[in-house]
Amino acid sequence: MKKKQIIGFKAQIKMLASHNTMMHEGAFHDLLFHVEELIDKLTAEFEHAENDELRNLLLELIGDSHSLQAFKALAQQLRSDKSFLRYWAIDGLQRFGTSETRHQLMMARHYELSTPEATQQLRDELDRVLGPEQAWEKSLVEFYSNRSLG
Repeated sequence: MKKKQIIGFKAQIKMLASHNTMMHEGAFHDLLFHVEELIDKLTAEFEHAENDELRNLLLELIGDSHSLQAFKALAQQLRSDKSFLRYWAIDGLQRFGTSETRHQLMMARHYELSTPEATQQLRDELDRVLGPEQAWEKSLVEFYSNRSLG
């Protein structure tokens, strides 16, 4: 049986953004326990949050969902110039454990970010998670790239 959420969502978000460690951890774990039912609210809050620390925590939570909405939010953050968002995007997509998410991560090796440094950081992190790119992966990426152009 699911634990019933006692505190409202907005209050949980305020607690999550708190510098009080106990409040912060309690809110995080309560939201984590309800991540699937709160995914719409979490992704909306992530999109509107201006605080990087809060965005970091929200994306970590989103990465624990296995919904299509979570997949889209995580895939979008692979192109972020902020390394901490890319980290949680890669982590969350990897936890999906599907061929679609692995394909998304393989395609991300070829993204060009706003700076060469950010692009290289993304590629290094993907190499760490997926291992070095294989020749067959390059062929697959070329195949899908050519299909989208045609």
